[in-house]
Amino acid sequence: MVSNIRRILHLYRIFFRINLITQMMYRGGFLLIVIVSAFDVFLGLVFINVIYGHVVTIGDWNYTQALVIIATSALIDGLSWMTFRTFIRIDNLIRTGKFDYFLAYPVDAQILATISRMDLEDISRVVFGIGLLVYSLRVQDLPLGVILPMIPLYIVMVFNALVIFYSLLVMIKSIAFWTVQTDRLNELTFTFIDTTPYPMDIFGRIGRVFLTIVIPVTMIATFPARVLLGRDVIPLVILSCLMAWLFATVSRKIWTISLKRYSSASS
Repeated sequence: MVSNIRRILHLYRIFFRINLITQMMYRGGFLLIVIVSAFDVFLGLVFINVIYGHVVTIGDWNYTQALVIIATSALIDGLSWMTFRTFIRIDNLIRTGKFDYFLAYPVDAQILATISRMDLEDISRVVFGIGLLVYSLRVQDLPLGVILPMIPLYIVMVFNALVIFYSLLVMIKSIAFWTVQTDRLNELTFTFIDTTPYPMDIFGRIGRVFLTIVIPVTMIATFPARVLLGRDVIPLVILSCLMAWLFATVSRKIWTISLKRYSSASS
């Protein structure tokens, strides 16, 4: 287990350097996308300002607390693009037969397809998210004795959110082995994902249950934010860990079964 994790981290470092060198060959384009990515997060911040210009709270979230959700969403969004989110291209690789490349190496095809390409320009989302997170916590003037014990648990929640996000993506893209095209499913899923920067209290009870159990987007930003602010800490951490384990297990099983459906371009 430990050796496998070390191997994955070693491969990630290798591909990180390759992607960085490749993207630095076009520095102007890289810088432009960095700015556009940061502006995308900024637009979300503008939108939440418009909402809170008409209301004082959404559920039990005031404006500065909602900023923690936006910051967490930006952080996870950036980290996902820098690690696994380019996995969405796998249906095109399957359709063109280029997926053979990932089967030709003595490395798990899922891992290789996940980390071989990264959008490193989305580091701007991570930086923006961390900066906004620090600002929102300072504005609330919360005692360090309250925040510091929550930071390790917040990191766990962010990690679990990334696992759930990735597992959801793997389950959706595994359908490409059966139907080849999964673009419409992508659009539907990312429509739900796009709700993560906002408090889930905007949905009704049924909506919140659906977005916690079926498509658990509440665990991507809202739940980590609640833990960092010291709300419902133990139940949310336990639920997050269980859901991350469940989704990771199910997604791996679905991937393994679906992979058997692949017909090599050379076969």
